Amino acid sequence: MVLSTRVSLQWLPNEPEELTSTMVFTSTKDHFVDVRIYKERYPYKQTGTEPENFEDVFQWVIVGEEEEIKNTNKIRFNHSINSQEITTSLATGKPLSECRGDADVGSFWPMEGTEDRKETGSMAHPDTGVLTDYVEIWRSLNPNVTSPDNEVREGHDEAGQLIPNTVTPVMTFDLNAEGFIGRIIRLGDWVQGVIYEETEKQFPISVMRSFRDAHTGAWTELITYGKHAFPEAYRHATAQMESEYGKWHRVE
Repeated sequence: MVLSTRVSLQWLPNEPEELTSTMVFTSTKDHFVDVRIYKERYPYKQTGTEPENFEDVFQWVIVGEEEEIKNTNKIRFNHSINSQEITTSLATGKPLSECRGDADVGSFWPMEGTEDRKETGSMAHPDTGVLTDYVEIWRSLNPNVTSPDNEVREGHDEAGQLIPNTVTPVMTFDLNAEGFIGRIIRLGDWVQGVIYEETEKQFPISVMRSFRDAHTGAWTELITYGKHAFPEAYRHATAQMESEYGKWHRVE
């Protein structure tokens, strides 16, 4: 289980930068929800029922499973939802199956003098479509005490002191409904979710991210985007959630 934020992205040979608020929620069983929203649009609360153009708000949204490649430092990311493939399908009129690429594989390395991790690999550059080498720097956070205004590293408290392992609430819900793929993951005081409606041709993706203030118990919506509202039963320990388009089942 890990809550990660991206520190920077570097498309070689260019300089590193970070244009997004990227958070990846990875559960105990390696399910993940990865949302990369442009910093200038974050936090984002949709007004009205019709969403903005997805690519004006998000760089990339991905849902899937992590798979460690044995005897290596590599992780394979298998996608069930990939916004880049979906937008390509809509733009070209091709079936989504023809727009799917291979699973992403990244190599992870420790960084001397820091607890951050470096990921290296190559993938299609979103601006050129050309296979390009990249370097990403990732930071693992403590989901029990990190807030929107204060990042706290994994294994530390708010004062930056090392702490023993603590219990973190983990819940993963998958949507079981014809024509939809969806996942919600809660880690500690954070929750993130994505829905993909397979037959919707204009606004097929819905996204949410919320944070719970541990002192007051109040939830703050940090991202609300899309046609479909997300159920809020993740706030409680429940096995199933109902929505207007189908049932969400807790898978861990």
